[in-house]
Amino acid sequence: MRRLGKKLLAGPYLMWMLLFTVVPLILLVYNAFTASDGSFTLANVAAILDSVNGKPFLRSIGMSLLVTGICLVLSFPLALILRKYSSNKNSFIVMIFILPMWMNFMLRTLAWRLILLNNGILNQILISLGFGRVHLMNTMWAVILGTVYDYLPFMVLPIYNALVKIDNDVISAAQDLGAGQGTILRRIIIRSAFRGSSAGSRWSWCLRSVNLSLHPCWAAARFI
Repeated sequence: MRRLGKKLLAGPYLMWMLLFTVVPLILLVYNAFTASDGSFTLANVAAILDSVNGKPFLRSIGMSLLVTGICLVLSFPLALILRKYSSNKNSFIVMIFILPMWMNFMLRTLAWRLILLNNGILNQILISLGFGRVHLMNTMWAVILGTVYDYLPFMVLPIYNALVKIDNDVISAAQDLGAGQGTILRRIIIRSAFRGSSAGSRWSWCLRSVNLSLHPCWAAARFI
């Protein structure tokens, strides 16, 4: 009876996933392979590689790979720091890192726009320090910077969840057996973090590759 009650608690979540994830994906696949009259066609899929859609598609894939790589490089040391300070007394540090994710996605995007504008916060600080103005808005780097900030937590948290499961006794045993820091990092920490990094990479790449709606917030139309 208790098991049945636990399964019933998952009902609203399963219904949500069915209505807003599974059904839209089925409709997407159906519309991709059907014409306006309902007949089967491959023209919609082939249109991805034509002269109009091909360049934005390839640019999106390339930028997705670049953003995923940057997120991976930044996330590993951040996850190690979070693991170090994520004891019961210091879990507040983890909450501080997660806190920006509670804010609306579009608000975070517009906040970066205010920072990167030619007369924005970043340039005001640089001018007050005696440096020249930096033109980041309407460039590819503005898109990359803003996207890395938005999707970095999706890479950090899976790696952190993998690292926090490492038993400190395993590291102590490796040190007692004469393993150096490089060996421990390579054979214990990196291997343990691989599952988290692969999950985070899939999240970051998939979210970035399909999200073209935020490009106009940071860049001109030629970068979309």
